[in-house]
Amino acid sequence: MGVFRRQSHIKKCPICQNSRAIKKGKRRNVQRYQCAVCGANYQSKRRKSKLQKKIWHEYVSGKQTATELGNKYGKSRQWISKQLSEITVDDKTIVNNIPQSIVVVADATFFSRSYGVLMFREPNLKKYLAWKEIYSETPGQYERLKLELESQGFNIIAVVLDGKRGVRDVFPGIPI
Repeated sequence: MGVFRRQSHIKKCPICQNSRAIKKGKRRNVQRYQCAVCGANYQSKRRKSKLQKKIWHEYVSGKQTATELGNKYGKSRQWISKQLSEITVDDKTIVNNIPQSIVVVADATFFSRSYGVLMFREPNLKKYLAWKEIYSETPGQYERLKLELESQGFNIIAVVLDGKRGVRDVFPGIPI
């Protein structure tokens, strides 16, 4: 059995906030602990950004809801929502594409009645070039993402859309 530690460098248990912990070895050179009160395992150094990016990718690309992701990772919907709100997404570093002529597949996915994501995807590159959280689907939001891509130097040569009213007018002179 391990030794109880009450040292200042040991963080509190993320579940019960108690500082009584037992050392439980190292993983990838990071000390692991087990809470003596609730039995939760945790580590002294947090590595949230990798999981946040994975959750964001599944949320946007996999079109999963926060509830579905919570069930998958054994967390609450509120915890997943908090992770999604904390992540900073920089399109330029994620996409890392050279501006070129592209075909855009534009689609909005709603996770609730008033919350969703509008995404512009390039099927040949197999990447999402731009996305935006939305609360309702309007032609103006499509216009903003179109202008964002054009400002990055992309040339839209064709667009694939669903039947949302007024969106065709956002792409004049471009085959749909």
